[in-house]
Amino acid sequence: MRAAIEPRILILCPLAREWSFLVRTFEASLHAERLDDLKIDAAYIPDWRVLVAPGGHGKTQFAVQAQYVISRFSSAEVVICAGAAGSLAPELSVGDVVVGTETVQHDYRQLFATRPLPRFPATGRRLTLCVARRKELVASRLPLM
Repeated sequence: MRAAIEPRILILCPLAREWSFLVRTFEASLHAERLDDLKIDAAYIPDWRVLVAPGGHGKTQFAVQAQYVISRFSSAEVVICAGAAGSLAPELSVGDVVVGTETVQHDYRQLFATRPLPRFPATGRRLTLCVARRKELVASRLPLM
């Protein structure tokens, strides 16, 4: 019988291809366990207390699947969206770690003609730690397969 799964970190990938890539990468080095008892695919990395799952494409589907996983694991302290990011900065490459400090609801204007667009700043201790350790995070790019 498997021990209780109590992830501290939930990593959700918008695209199934991104999720598969992360799971294959983690399975090779961290002995990730695939979970069969959820309604979505997921893998658990016991040493890190990390659950990796697909988040779904689009903000609504991602929100639904994120809430499902959050509801199943009350031990989670942080949710990370890993993948489906585009870049307008030429110095960024595939595999780089980007820590967002603000969210802009870019498609809000399609329904309501307001300016400026709604913005939501990121807050909290985890954001402060990520920004403070950004050089270490940049050095931790995943190897491309």
